[in-house]
Amino acid sequence: LFAPPANVSAQTPAEVQAPAPDAYTREKLELAREIVNRALPEESREEMYFASMDQMLAQTREAVLKTQDEPDPEIRKITDQWIEEVVAASKEVLRKHIPALTEGMVQAHARIFTLEELSDINAFAQTPSGQRFLQMSPALVAAPEFAAANQAYMDEVMLGMSAAQLELMDRIFRHMEQQAEMQEPTAS
Repeated sequence: LFAPPANVSAQTPAEVQAPAPDAYTREKLELAREIVNRALPEESREEMYFASMDQMLAQTREAVLKTQDEPDPEIRKITDQWIEEVVAASKEVLRKHIPALTEGMVQAHARIFTLEELSDINAFAQTPSGQRFLQMSPALVAAPEFAAANQAYMDEVMLGMSAAQLELMDRIFRHMEQQAEMQEPTAS
């Protein structure tokens, strides 16, 4: 009585609602996957993700240390140890998410680019210059020219961060005080 019709398979609600990709979309996904796999080869994918994380954290560390008037060597040591611990933990989390991040990149390429554009990109990616371009793109953030420009940006942002954090906390505490006042019983 409650058995599904013979032509219906057991699917989750999301699977039932999501239509199968048409041939055009499948072709776009295949091309996008080829491009992403060239940019992030399986054998070095984790290393590439980790290198980007390391570069961002190194620049953040420098920006944070520059906000101190006279960097205390002990504070620098504590900061470095903390960063090392956070990086190790973050890399474990990142490692689990690399497949989903990579697939998200494939899906984004397929959505953003037309089939013709993906074909052109893939053709370029198959040339020696294209392969090098794709594989070196993540390294650009570590290039001294970009790193110096990004460091200046990070330094400026971090200079205002302490004041911004204090302002946020002040707003939160004012809100909490208002909420507490509204909940206090009124004396009659």
